[in-house]
Amino acid sequence: MTAPVEVTELEYSVFETISRGFDQSTINLLQGAFNVQERSIKQGSAWRSVAVLTVCAFVLHLLVLMGQAVYLDVQARQMDAEARQMYASIYPNDRNVRDMRRRWQNHLRKGGGVTGEFMTLFVETTKN
Repeated sequence: MTAPVEVTELEYSVFETISRGFDQSTINLLQGAFNVQERSIKQGSAWRSVAVLTVCAFVLHLLVLMGQAVYLDVQARQMDAEARQMYASIYPNDRNVRDMRRRWQNHLRKGGGVTGEFMTLFVETTKN
């Protein structure tokens, strides 16, 4: 008579059994075309990006300065035209005005006394 064979449970789980037979060289799926290629960061590339950023900032700064210069030039021309128009409306008989500041100062100094000079100029400007 034969003794009945006793069925014992496996000592390991299925996953653990498969893992115990794992050999890295036979089951490596990251081979050939599927191999992961790590990009190494070169030391010079960090400085190159800093240099590119610096050049971009410098060019942007120059563009802003040029835009500001154009804007201020337009504003200066408009104000000069307004000043000449105002001067011509106050002193219509003056011709060939080259230095407006000097002409205004001459008109302010015109007259004998300090109070009379200002009042004369004030009366002239309020008439028009």
